[in-house]
Amino acid sequence: MKTVQLEKQSLKALSAETRIKILKLLDERNHTQTELAEKIGLAAPSVKEHLEELVKAELIEKLEE
Repeated sequence: MKTVQLEKQSLKALSAETRIKILKLLDERNHTQTELAEKIGLAAPSVKEHLEELVKAELIEKLEE
């Protein structure tokens, strides 16, 4: 059985329902910030803040394309 360890930053990142939604969408495939904003129904700057928290927690990686 694989052990999962969560750091304080990870727990904080996972405490927001919006970030959970983002993680679920990203589990399906890569999305742009704009795509995520449209699917979740938030403004792109709000999504950017959520994405930054997920990157800080090392739960996602930012891809520059």
